[in-house]
Amino acid sequence: MASLRNTIPFWILSMLLLFTSMAAREFVVGGNKCSWAVPISPVGSLQEWAYTNRFVVGDILVFEYNPKTDTLLRVTREDYERCNGTKPIENTKMAGPRLSCTG
Repeated sequence: MASLRNTIPFWILSMLLLFTSMAAREFVVGGNKCSWAVPISPVGSLQEWAYTNRFVVGDILVFEYNPKTDTLLRVTREDYERCNGTKPIENTKMAGPRLSCTG
């Protein structure tokens, strides 16, 4: 009976850690409010920022930009690879859209 009493706190702690690690996280794309600008060098690029972060299903990407001067387009993989934004799936011209990562 004593061993059961000693393992209960371990299981409660394990479950708490499991559930807190599964919570969705929010990422501001680029890491700060000035990140939606053309980078001065490749070191500060969005690609470098994405490489240093790990996203999982359920995480939320927040895009902070000026909707008067910038637009967020959702395109197909093919159009992305061709850098073609003429036929977007979705055209977002609102401040701070939040996109959920899906599988």
